[in-house]
Amino acid sequence: MKKCSKCKKELGLENFYKDTTRKSGVYSRCKKCLREYNKKYYLVKHDEILKTQRKYNRIHRDQRKKYLNLPEVILRRKKYNINHKNDRIIYRFLHKKEELLRRQEIKKECFNAYGGCFCSCCGVEDLIFLTLDHVNNDGNIDRKTNRKAGTNLYIFLRKHQYPDKKRYQVLCMNCQFSKQYNNGICPHRKDIDLGVSVYQKKFEIWNREQINKEKYLETYQKK
Repeated sequence: MKKCSKCKKELGLENFYKDTTRKSGVYSRCKKCLREYNKKYYLVKHDEILKTQRKYNRIHRDQRKKYLNLPEVILRRKKYNINHKNDRIIYRFLHKKEELLRRQEIKKECFNAYGGCFCSCCGVEDLIFLTLDHVNNDGNIDRKTNRKAGTNLYIFLRKHQYPDKKRYQVLCMNCQFSKQYNNGICPHRKDIDLGVSVYQKKFEIWNREQINKEKYLETYQKK
């Protein structure tokens, strides 16, 4: 039995993480208290931790690759994955709801920064249908440069204090996908001169092909 220095509870040694530098062989704080402390510390020092991790990864990139490609390390990782397969499934199942709620909060915060949690074109308010759209239709360039999409893009924008307010807008999936077939403009926007849409062009080509087929069949039957 050992007394936790934080919560002052007497607990068994299995409730403490191992520490070979101490006489007792375990940490002074119990696992629960230490997890809470690490979470708070990570939230406060989040940017500093990421900077140090990135620096370390840049310097030791080659060493890391060599180590991970060692046959001993590959076997060890395979064994670990096989032995802890059920634990990983249980962990994902238990933390699935928490992860979904966390992503929804990030999504809401991002949408509120770019106009609100509703489609700026048709006014749909259901969060499930909403997404962040590129006004200038340059999402492909954004994905290549930043390599961000979905939740990763929302986190990236939050980190940079939501820049380019004119570049992004909130749209529903219908409005966003319809832009692809309508010269980059949603069909709801009747006030803009759309010209001939991509879908209309496809229909015209298909119609011509059908007419040509009919003409060919008529001439063939006459012969």
